[in-house]
Amino acid sequence: MRRRTLRMIGLAASGSIAVIAMPLTPASAATPGGYGEVTAVRTGGARVVEVGPRTDGVGGGNGGVLVGEDGKAAVRSWAAKPSWIVNGRVPLDEWGYNLPHGGSVVYEFAAERLMARQYRFSGAPSSVLYSFYTSQQRFHTEEGVRPGMSISQAEQLERGHGYRMFHFRDGSPYLVRRWGLWEITIGSGGGRVDELRVDPTTEPSL
Repeated sequence: MRRRTLRMIGLAASGSIAVIAMPLTPASAATPGGYGEVTAVRTGGARVVEVGPRTDGVGGGNGGVLVGEDGKAAVRSWAAKPSWIVNGRVPLDEWGYNLPHGGSVVYEFAAERLMARQYRFSGAPSSVLYSFYTSQQRFHTEEGVRPGMSISQAEQLERGHGYRMFHFRDGSPYLVRRWGLWEITIGSGGGRVDELRVDPTTEPSL
């Protein structure tokens, strides 16, 4: 896993991205950026990761979005209009939410043809949600790990739940759970959880 910190815009070669600033949708319509659990679930026999409310133990489309299945329309309906968008020359897009009380939320999308070719998905939206990451405390794992918590406490909570500990080059630990084609990562910096993220086990090949 490569270390990638949260950012206001994606980084790319000069001239290869376009950043579009967009106003936030009022909270009454949807919660900007979303909220809730980051959870490994099964839908129709497939292993996917759900981002969103899941407090009753029932997964699979329970009020959130599914990484690897849902598209932009589902994310916008649930998480409101993003505050910025990065459109690259490659068929990958990034939606970001800058929240008033600190922390960021980012959803990344890949063209369906890339997902179908590399991951053998079919019948997916034209742009598929393939990655999610956040430093916002309104998100947490099923065991209650959230940004801001000490990494030692996170390790204790997730012990026995499929996570393994690794270390970045600077020595900072992080926890990873592999679930089908996906990885759920609990990152850390300065001894505390600094992000939750979901990525495919291998990056989409362009």
